Amino acid sequence: MLISDGVRDVYRYSTPVSADEIRTNPAAETLLHMKLFRAQRNFYIAGFALFLCLLVFVLVLWLTFFIYAIIYRACYIRIFAKH
Repeated sequence: MLISDGVRDVYRYSTPVSADEIRTNPAAETLLHMKLFRAQRNFYIAGFALFLCLLVFVLVLWLTFFIYAIIYRACYIRIFAKH
């Protein structure tokens, strides 16, 4: 949801400021660039957070797999050591 909100805001603030608006309000372009910068920043932060969540998920899967492999190996060693 944060990614879609970031894309929407970047798209919204990417429109150029009209010349009439700049004449009536000289700070309009600066304000638009400030809002565009914030929208892009939020988009990149949301994307990076999504990437980190995926990375943590994969690491947890790998650790779970290796822990089970170690446990099963220990069980097999005990079983075959008795025979």
